[in-house]
Amino acid sequence: MAPNMNLLKSSLKCHPSPIPQIISSSLSESLSAPEERDHSDISRNTTIKTKIISISKNPHFNREKEAVTMKRSTQIILYLLLSYPIWSLAGSPANPAVSLVCSRTHDPNLCTSSSSKYAGSYPVKNAKSVLEMQLRAISKRASAAQGKAVKFASTSPPNVSSALRACGHLYSNIIDLIGVCLRAIGANDGQTKSMVQINVMQVRQSVQQCDMSFQKMNVKNPMARFDNSLMKMSVNCDDLNNMM
Repeated sequence: MAPNMNLLKSSLKCHPSPIPQIISSSLSESLSAPEERDHSDISRNTTIKTKIISISKNPHFNREKEAVTMKRSTQIILYLLLSYPIWSLAGSPANPAVSLVCSRTHDPNLCTSSSSKYAGSYPVKNAKSVLEMQLRAISKRASAAQGKAVKFASTSPPNVSSALRACGHLYSNIIDLIGVCLRAIGANDGQTKSMVQINVMQVRQSVQQCDMSFQKMNVKNPMARFDNSLMKMSVNCDDLNNMM
């Protein structure tokens, strides 16, 4: 009986039962499964975060984001500009008394916005005083145009530069003509209206000469914005002069 027992023990040692191993393996799998699932979830979350970060760092994404932001900013700025009254762009509030006189001119808005800057110097707002305001506005505009002409001439081709320098001299002539008009109004004699009429006509001729020099070259006039406003204000002066 003893030898058989020894043989059985020897057999068990050589061929251990697979059942404990199977149980141990199953238990190990069941215990490790939640950890593997957790690691899988963490891996997926990490992958998503990495993709989000990579998209946000993409230069194309950033450029599109900046473009949208700039578009919205531009829309806001345009809205604010269009919401402002015209006089705020001209830099001076419209004077009601000046506006009433200017309402009878060819360009009431330009007359009011440009003349109202000088309204504080004239206690009485009538045709004569508003005419002086408009003449002073022309002188200031011509002075600004002269400065721009000199600046543009320094960076323009020779033919355009020559025309711009000629325009600069014409703007200087306009300033002198306005001085004659203001002195004539100050004299307040029988020649005042005719003197204003003649010199304002010469202002328009000077503006036309400047514009004509570019038309002959078939070149766009870089001073067109100044010339247009000077022409319109000179016509307003004729209207105001006729009201006196």
